Amino acid sequence: MTHAISRKTSKTIVKEQRWIHRNELRTGMYVVELEKPWEQTPFMFQGFFLDSTDLLEAVQAESEYVLVQMEKYADISVKSPFRLCGNIWQHRKRRRKVA
Repeated sequence: MTHAISRKTSKTIVKEQRWIHRNELRTGMYVVELEKPWEQTPFMFQGFFLDSTDLLEAVQAESEYVLVQMEKYADISVKSPFRLCGNIWQHRKRRRKVA
């Protein structure tokens, strides 16, 4: 007699913020903060997605270090409740290449 193994999982999004060097910035990332006050930058909003290479280059010119918010999928299962499956922005990037 064989028993089926239950693989019930649910996905949740885990948000994480970290400072990165401007050379690590990629389109699709969310900029939370720069290393200088927003009033001293040409950006209209505090916090935005890098949705173009022009905006990416403008942020790189303004700040050496940038606080970005990254979201990760967390696949929660019975055996490993905190296993992370990958960055969302990387997943979106891969999906665009395939489509």
